[in-house]
Amino acid sequence: SLGLKSVPAIVAVLGNENLPYRSRSLAARTLAHLSFAQLESMVPSIVENEIQSSYLYLDRALLLRDSDSASPALRLLGQFYQDMQQVTLEFVLEILALAGRIPDYEQIAAALRSGNPRGKGDSIETLEQSVHRSVFRMLLPLVDSRPLEEKIAFYHKNYQASADSDFAILEKALRSKNDLEKALASQALYESRGEQSLDRIYRSEPFSGPISREVYLSLSQGAEHALNPVERLVVLKSDILLKDLSVLNLRSPALASRQREANGQSLYEKGALADFLYLPIDATFEVEGSDQAYGAGTGYEVLERLGNPDGESGLRRNTVKAVSGSYLEIPAASIEEMIQSDPRSALGILEALSRL
Repeated sequence: SLGLKSVPAIVAVLGNENLPYRSRSLAARTLAHLSFAQLESMVPSIVENEIQSSYLYLDRALLLRDSDSASPALRLLGQFYQDMQQVTLEFVLEILALAGRIPDYEQIAAALRSGNPRGKGDSIETLEQSVHRSVFRMLLPLVDSRPLEEKIAFYHKNYQASADSDFAILEKALRSKNDLEKALASQALYESRGEQSLDRIYRSEPFSGPISREVYLSLSQGAEHALNPVERLVVLKSDILLKDLSVLNLRSPALASRQREANGQSLYEKGALADFLYLPIDATFEVEGSDQAYGAGTGYEVLERLGNPDGESGLRRNTVKAVSGSYLEIPAASIEEMIQSDPRSALGILEALSRL
């Protein structure tokens, strides 16, 4: 069991900005129980640093969103930074809540994410009444409804920051301790500069993580390589039901998915339990006994199981043949893992299903 002797190790985890936020969050919650005074002493520096990181992510996200580059991986990297901006902001709120500065942070975070002006306004008012004026001043642009450009202008003015070029962002991302960030940057650099980028990618130590390792090895095989995790992530983010999920959420399905080739074989039979999600890359799928295209009447049954655990859910409504081209095969288990990691992703999928 954890005791006071473990406090130094917990403090080290909480203060390590290279560790995942989930690990640091667990450390913060544990420290709040074991040594509240120690947590209180760390709050000011953590909050200050993470607010600045949140602005940095937002700045990079906006720069890459407006980039002229045609690289799909570069756009994904921008979405990664947008997702990380939200993660860091919610981490700040959690730290403030654990230190007793604000009430239930999850309720505040949910209200800030929502499109409800009244709920968002109430949460901002709660923050204003609860935290120190200097903290609220720095937090406010991150949580209010001002245009992104104004948020970034505030960041540049108050943190003496300046806009980076696409290449400068990629260079910094290649040195990141975050495996997914490094992998996205590696793929984006390759899409921009081709094989001449491989030496630079290799010097970034791509074998430090499983995703960046697989990306580097695939790119080393030349232009005809099978889709690597980042390229599979591009396919997932292009799907009508998955496109609004975060890049972070789709990491597990991207890693678990496999590229398959169609040669006229049956993809699945009517009435079978849906164990995989199939997404065409450039494949042609033929739905037997129906005039509907793939994805309209059949194709997403595996996702329907998320909200309907009864025996009738998730059964294939038609037989589908994979005629030609290539497609992704995504195991249902990887989607379940994604949902366990972030239950909000299930709500996003179910909302998208309701719009079909």
